[in-house]
Amino acid sequence: ALVVLANTQFEQEKYEVAELFYEELQGILNNSDPFKKEIEERIAACIYKQAEQFRNKGVMRSAIEQFQRLIKTVPNSSVRPIAEFDIATTYIQINEWENALKYLETFKREFPHHQLIKDVNEKIAIGYMKLEKPHEAAVALEGITKDMSPEAQRDALTQIAGLYEKSGDLAKAAASYMHYADTFPSPLEPAVEALYKAALIYRKEGQENNYFVQMEKIYQLDHDGGNERTDRTRYLAAKGTFELAEPHYQRYAEVKLVEPIRKNMELKNALMKHALAAYNKAAEIGVAEFTTAATYRIADMYADFSRKLMDSDRPADLNADELEQYESMLEEQSFPFEEKAIALHEANIKRMHDGLYNEWIAKSITALSKLMPARYSRTERHDIAAVTPQ
Repeated sequence: ALVVLANTQFEQEKYEVAELFYEELQGILNNSDPFKKEIEERIAACIYKQAEQFRNKGVMRSAIEQFQRLIKTVPNSSVRPIAEFDIATTYIQINEWENALKYLETFKREFPHHQLIKDVNEKIAIGYMKLEKPHEAAVALEGITKDMSPEAQRDALTQIAGLYEKSGDLAKAAASYMHYADTFPSPLEPAVEALYKAALIYRKEGQENNYFVQMEKIYQLDHDGGNERTDRTRYLAAKGTFELAEPHYQRYAEVKLVEPIRKNMELKNALMKHALAAYNKAAEIGVAEFTTAATYRIADMYADFSRKLMDSDRPADLNADELEQYESMLEEQSFPFEEKAIALHEANIKRMHDGLYNEWIAKSITALSKLMPARYSRTERHDIAAVTPQ
């Protein structure tokens, strides 16, 4: 009779009355009665339906109270996870994200394999972003990226890296940017930008080696990019390659042509070849800013090598005739380097005819005024005035 009464009230949507009949029925059943579990489920359903009625009427706090009562009254019912989820979503509806997150985190911890876990993780990520907790938001987003479409995953990985960066966790930010580039090397430009952001983080942290590792990756991505290459990818590739060449230049410049002269001459020559190869690599990308910079550096090395040869220490054991022959030999060896330097500086300033002018062209003009003063020291001001700076 109690079953009939309870079911009838439930079907008539009189859930509060139905709950009373189910509770009375529960009281007369033995704990070992298999029917008792079904009655618990019916009580849970009654409470859940009462919460829904309040929510449908817009009485959100009363709805939350009913969901909470369900959890307390029948904690082992099958509807318990749904109640936890609905408490959170109801708090979201009234914009109480802190309270919502408490229940969402509980759901995630207690029901990690539930079919709603994806929605829960998404709401957790949104919640932490709403509360301006970027690190927690990033962690939450990481947990759901594998279930996303490639398009959504690209956006999420970029967002995760940005959130880690905003939170101050720069190590994870850099790792996330690199993960994006490894996972999505195409389209090319976003991948290159991600590596550049990682590189900037490493430079900010004083990790120059890691900075250069990322810039070398950028060069390789652009080099292999084919039709996906853009002005931006070429620019960053050229920038990185030029910067990678600079330490070669510094090592070259540090070697003095002093005794033991033969050993130092061979070392300086070898270092110059390494630097030349590095700068040529930068120039070949074809970005004007770094092509002119590389051209100037190469010309400057040739001119420097020519000067250093002439200023180098002379062997101490030479007699007068041998010293004269040695001086003649130095002049013969140094002159071709000076000629190469002049030719490269002139190639740089010819770019002004295409409307290009920058600090490296200006430096080439200054260098030529010293290498060939009769020709260039008189025309320097005229040439600069004739070109609009770019």
